[in-house]
Amino acid sequence: MFFKTNKNYLNKLIIVGTISLSSMFAYAEDDKNQFVSIEGGTGVQFEYGYDLNDKFTLRSTLNYMPIKKNVSWSKTKFDAKAKVLTTGINLDYFPFESSNHYLSVGLHYNGTKVDADGKRTFTYGKKARNKIDAETNLEIKYNKVAPYLGFGYRGPINFSFDNHKAKSSSSIEFTYNVGVLYQGKAKINHGDFCATSGMLAGNCLKPNDEILKTYAKNYNYDKYMNDIHSKTNKKFIPVVQIGLVKRF
Repeated sequence: MFFKTNKNYLNKLIIVGTISLSSMFAYAEDDKNQFVSIEGGTGVQFEYGYDLNDKFTLRSTLNYMPIKKNVSWSKTKFDAKAKVLTTGINLDYFPFESSNHYLSVGLHYNGTKVDADGKRTFTYGKKARNKIDAETNLEIKYNKVAPYLGFGYRGPINFSFDNHKAKSSSSIEFTYNVGVLYQGKAKINHGDFCATSGMLAGNCLKPNDEILKTYAKNYNYDKYMNDIHSKTNKKFIPVVQIGLVKRF
């Protein structure tokens, strides 16, 4: 299974993000309280924000990060391709008038997904030449709705920690935010092992097939599946972003 970004899926997310931004924009009364930002870190992130008052700010975000990695789990080598794709709304709270730092909570649509193509060799019998080369695949997904918790800073680039609504000499500001998204337990869809050589060439067997569990000398089904679950069960996604803000 080769990972390809689903254009229709991505377009839907962009539409959702645009609608969210438009809805927030419709309620804006003072242009000075609006901003957009672009950030980099754990993905490329775009934001639109609106200051509700001196204490609270609403932000709509769209974040994307592709990942490619070769891994080996229980003697099966995988070519893994992942994407972290989220969009949602955050509410920022500035607890101190003398600081530009804020606490943030949010709710995001989570499109995080992993696709991996795997290869392994099964051995059986007493002779080393008795083997089966096979290919398989994994599809891993997580909860579609992911809550967010974090903290950050948004203010003048000179890092003056005066009142966060104070006028700066420029409409460009600095921002960073650090937090976590909770995406829940991994949902794993494991494909068949399809033999490319050996006595079973052209045939496909499920990972828990008795032929593999009984006769493959180098295969422990329970250990194999437990290893995959332990490696992919990433319930929390770390978020670290640094960027620039444009107020208008």
